[in-house]
Amino acid sequence: MNKATSLLVRCGAMLLPMYVTALVLPAVAMAQAADEKKIETSAVTKSADAKPVGDSAAGKEDAEADRPSVYLMPLEGEFGRRISPQSLVRVLADVKKNQPDYLILYFNMEWAFGGQQVNADAASAEADSLSITWNNGLFSATEMSTLLIDSIRDDKQWKKKPRVIGWVNKAMGPSAFLAFGFKELYYHPDAHHGGLGYTDFMFKGSDETARQKQISLRLGEAKGMGEKGCFDGKIVQAMADTSTVLSMTMEGGEPKLFMDDTGEILLTDDGKEGNRDTLQDIKRGLGNDVLTLSADTALKLKISKGTVASSDELLEQLGIIRNAKKVDGRSDKIFNEWESEVRRAETEIADSMRDYRDVRPERDTPNARSEARDRQISLLRKALNRIEKYSKCLNPRVLAQSVGSGSADQCVSLLKDQIELLKQMSR
Repeated sequence: MNKATSLLVRCGAMLLPMYVTALVLPAVAMAQAADEKKIETSAVTKSADAKPVGDSAAGKEDAEADRPSVYLMPLEGEFGRRISPQSLVRVLADVKKNQPDYLILYFNMEWAFGGQQVNADAASAEADSLSITWNNGLFSATEMSTLLIDSIRDDKQWKKKPRVIGWVNKAMGPSAFLAFGFKELYYHPDAHHGGLGYTDFMFKGSDETARQKQISLRLGEAKGMGEKGCFDGKIVQAMADTSTVLSMTMEGGEPKLFMDDTGEILLTDDGKEGNRDTLQDIKRGLGNDVLTLSADTALKLKISKGTVASSDELLEQLGIIRNAKKVDGRSDKIFNEWESEVRRAETEIADSMRDYRDVRPERDTPNARSEARDRQISLLRKALNRIEKYSKCLNPRVLAQSVGSGSADQCVSLLKDQIELLKQMSR
């Protein structure tokens, strides 16, 4: 090797580490920066992404299994339509699949049911609002409560029973019933829970004995749901009946309730004359003709376990903020899909009934008349199928306009009778 070649080799050997360092250091810095961007700010996500410490793969799996899992189910939108017994069955199948340690239901539902707005003021009490709340709404809530509480408790396919917790932001009108069944309830600082009142206006014009019996039956159902959770029957009655006066006094840190105004804190008055709430107060949840729970009132009544503004605060109250892992549930997607199905079914019912009426069976030949009747039967069956499948969620106005009755049960009976009549005419 000549001198020039030898010198080149020695220089290359000296420069190579510097060259490699110049390439590697920037790449390491870029990788570190990318890793930093992956850090999540949510405490739930942090805990979900954190790697358990262990000396072996088995140890890591054991540590992962020991972390409490949390399934958050947002109950948002319209009660009795998006949130219904049928859609809840589908969501609970997803919950069961994930087998969480905690099932948290976040209440944020509209003051509506079955596609109809529910009014809570006395001026509207003679209308359909009370019927919607205390018939359809109450019975749907009872069925959903059974699914959430009783079915989970009794179903052996749940390998571990989740701790079911309610978190109330807005549960007004029919949705308020569902929250009654929870033994563990937390409230958002801006919470409103109620809008059930004016049962004393129900069934006006009916025989008084029969009227009081019907009111008592519904109130008893609501109180029964409250007994499942942490609601005293006096509280449920004050939330429902305008004439009920309810007050409370704190004794030894515990609330003592009075069915009159002798307590230190007046929760509801008799709603008469000068005591009657204004419509504006009612809409804002500030009236006291009937009881509407705020976060503060629910806490004083020992209904609420705490006031929390975020899911992280709730997990902190539960003592699992550091190691909880969030289950990637499909509840939102399932509820959305169900709501789309209901809306599509309403369109199909209206279209089928319109097409049915457009068919003219008065044709020239027996075959033509028979084909027309078969076409009518087919369209009626399609409408009947949709009504039976989505009966509890359909808008009564859509049914009334399309079929002739706002009651799904009556629509089913009408369509079956018409189908049978057409069959007889075809024989």
